[in-house]
Amino acid sequence: MSRTYLCLDFREQSISALLLKSSLKGHTVEGYLQIPLEPAEDSQNPWQDGIASIVEQLDTRGAVCLMTLPPALVSFRNLKVPFKDSRKIRQVLPFEIEPLLPFPLDEVILDFQVVRQAEPSDVIAAAVEKASIQPILDALSVFRLKPQIIIPGGFPVALCLARQRAEQNFLYLDMDDLTITLFAIVSGQIHLVRSVYTGPVSRALKIRTLKINIQRLRVAFETVYEYNFDPGMVYFSGEGLGQQSVEAAIEDLMDIVVKRVEMQQESELKFQPGPNAGEPEPGNNPLCLAAVDLLGIASLNFFQQRHALFRYWEEHKADIIKTTVAAAFVFILGLSGLLLETRQLNEQVNRIDRRIVAIFRATFPDVSRIVDPLQQMQVQVRQARGKNVFADIREDGVLNIEILRDLSRLIPSTTDVIITRFVRGEGSILISGHTDTFNAVDDMKGALSASRLFKEITISSANMDQSANRVQFRLKVEIP
Repeated sequence: MSRTYLCLDFREQSISALLLKSSLKGHTVEGYLQIPLEPAEDSQNPWQDGIASIVEQLDTRGAVCLMTLPPALVSFRNLKVPFKDSRKIRQVLPFEIEPLLPFPLDEVILDFQVVRQAEPSDVIAAAVEKASIQPILDALSVFRLKPQIIIPGGFPVALCLARQRAEQNFLYLDMDDLTITLFAIVSGQIHLVRSVYTGPVSRALKIRTLKINIQRLRVAFETVYEYNFDPGMVYFSGEGLGQQSVEAAIEDLMDIVVKRVEMQQESELKFQPGPNAGEPEPGNNPLCLAAVDLLGIASLNFFQQRHALFRYWEEHKADIIKTTVAAAFVFILGLSGLLLETRQLNEQVNRIDRRIVAIFRATFPDVSRIVDPLQQMQVQVRQARGKNVFADIREDGVLNIEILRDLSRLIPSTTDVIITRFVRGEGSILISGHTDTFNAVDDMKGALSASRLFKEITISSANMDQSANRVQFRLKVEIP
């Protein structure tokens, strides 16, 4: 997904604007401008004139606005707070910094950068007067631009250098015509920031001011952190003094390597010039301002109109991450148990299916093709029952063959009897036949009473057939 950034670096005498298009293919510089600010008599807000010139020359429609403030407007303080949780630090920050500020607390915007997160934590607190940045915000609102990131000038480059050179201890200098900002960076973290307003003075006086403030920075570092700051390099950007003047001043002060920063070549992100990029090359601060957002580098931010969810995320990020990790673990554990149970059930079903097939083959060996063994077995059983209804099993669980066996076994072989009809109903049997005497009928009734299959035996009828000289009888047998 592509995204367009408008990165504005506000200085007291100029505005630098970078239009950058970011996509999966890369990061393309669409345009770069440096607009000098010359307050006109008929203009009440010089920032608005500069922004108007930028909007006129660059297509800023739909662009995400990021900006830096003139460093001289921002006050930096180092604090130790007895918490490591960012939410708690933000709650106590106003009370900790209020005695250190030269203006009322309700007139400033506060934010902080964590140096070392522990108990206590080392933080850099930054404060800017609302009245000093309101004219810039008003000028932006005229052109419907709302900055999502507002940080001090020089801070973006310092953050990117600290990330790229996490193993080095170095000093970074951000210099414009009126201000020099010094950053002491140790082990990938900004530890100390000092911004010095030099004003429109001679170069010699600026060099002298730079030397003095480097020495003050090192002394202040020892006071705050109780160990020495020995930088292995000095990096600088900006045209406040010129490269030769900076190198000569640093070498005169301490034996150390001095190097100008060119972030377009040195940044983690590769910025490609677009067809309309033109000249000059983009400045370090606007490029690094985009990199801070693209790389997700933690930074202080004076933009207070962020979405409520974003502020909630910032304050409760640690708790949300812990809860999310725990929920993910529980979900994965539950899913694993469900998958394991499903696998076991599938194996059990497969075992049952194999047993059904084995029983089917053993019962009906003449069936060669087995598609649905259960259904095929039901069909085969129904067919077998139809072929041998006489041996069917009723609800009482007694086979017809068992009844006939008891009739054959219990009726004495000496009795002259012929059974001509056998009718089985629900819970009873009707047996018809003929014998030689009435006593033989009574004997059959008594003999059959010994069967466990019969509950009650009744002689329904017994009549002498004169033509055949035989006794026709009918027995009703109830089955328990």
